[in-house]
Amino acid sequence: MAEQDPSEEQVLRGAAALHPFVEAWGLPLNPEGLQLMAGAVLKYAAEESGDYDAIATGVRELIDQDAEQQQEMRIAMEQDSNLTAVFGTYKETLLEHIRSARPDSSAAEIRAIADSLISEATAFMSPADAEDVFAQAVAVFDSYQETPPETA
Repeated sequence: MAEQDPSEEQVLRGAAALHPFVEAWGLPLNPEGLQLMAGAVLKYAAEESGDYDAIATGVRELIDQDAEQQQEMRIAMEQDSNLTAVFGTYKETLLEHIRSARPDSSAAEIRAIADSLISEATAFMSPADAEDVFAQAVAVFDSYQETPPETA
């Protein structure tokens, strides 16, 4: 019989069946870990091969893949959080730059200009290049001084 991954519904039913064991034994599993475990049990229980070492190797590979995906997600979330903080600082600096260049503008107009500039800058640059994005936003602002954007 060929290896076939269980369906999402089968994995959810398998996780539901394992959940009482997790609770009774106080196992530190999150729902994703429980689903990974249920999926592995269902996948390898359906195999007709008696090669238990191959099963253990396959499950270890699933665990490693899951750990890599979780690490990538943590890194992406951390980068997003760091980038948000960086953009917050840059936006405040940009707001001050706009205020000094356009003292007659209202706070709402200044915020709208800053948001527009950051959107334009990030539209064509990698978010990882936050300093370049900020520099581009300031450059775009400088070009706006000649032709101010329409504000709603």
